[in-house]
Amino acid sequence: MSFTTPFDLRNFPFDSQNLLIKLVSYSFNQDILKLQFFDEGEAYPPINKTFSSVLWELSAVTSKTDTIIFRDNTTPFDLLTLSLTVDRISSIYILKYIAPLYFIGLCSSIGYWIEVLSLPTRGGFGVSLLLATITLNFVVSSELPRVNYASLLDSYIGCIFGFVFLSLMEYSMVHYIATAYKNRELTQQIDKTFRYQPIPLTIITINLFFIDKNSWIFVFFWILTPLMVLGILIISTIHYIFYVLPRKEDESEYLQPDLEKDVDDGADAGMVAVC
Repeated sequence: MSFTTPFDLRNFPFDSQNLLIKLVSYSFNQDILKLQFFDEGEAYPPINKTFSSVLWELSAVTSKTDTIIFRDNTTPFDLLTLSLTVDRISSIYILKYIAPLYFIGLCSSIGYWIEVLSLPTRGGFGVSLLLATITLNFVVSSELPRVNYASLLDSYIGCIFGFVFLSLMEYSMVHYIATAYKNRELTQQIDKTFRYQPIPLTIITINLFFIDKNSWIFVFFWILTPLMVLGILIISTIHYIFYVLPRKEDESEYLQPDLEKDVDDGADAGMVAVC
């Protein structure tokens, strides 16, 4: 005898599934056949002792007796419902997928310490991380059934892909600024801002283990944290362009007359010495 039940994989690989087993007699009603459990509403000890799986862990077993009335009958029939709650053993998925993805995200932040003008090193490093993320995505997709929604692991892969792609976009921007405008100070300021990337990445990764996907805290860290990092980058860039650079230009203009005066005084002193 085999039973089937649909799975909800939105929280994969930290999902729990509720397996329902329903037994009813279609031939004998309640007056002829009485069905009931020995321990109504409590865990069923034989199942707890015999259940064994390398991917699932049995967390709860409940039983319930109910009645059902078919269309052509007036006498109810007994209905037995056995509910098995199983939790996925996620340690293997953490070692195979989540840990490598997390370190790929961390490695993408190493590029912010590489010299801006070192195009082969920094550009090739970012492209390699991007290809590694895409490869892991194909591996995960091959082990999951085809569903029309994204799982928790799919969302995390998309997040890592976003961090790696963001590092490539950032490098394209700072390399253009360094070569076209010869402004190394602005590129250093942008790189320093992006060096805080491991903080939101770590928060999102920890969020996978402790916070439910449907909670508002999950939405806060998953969506608003990258937006906060992007906002910090934009604010720091605007601050540097419209506040720091004008002040430096004013200081250079202020110091230029003094420099010319010192040069003139030195020339006059030289003429006096010659005389």
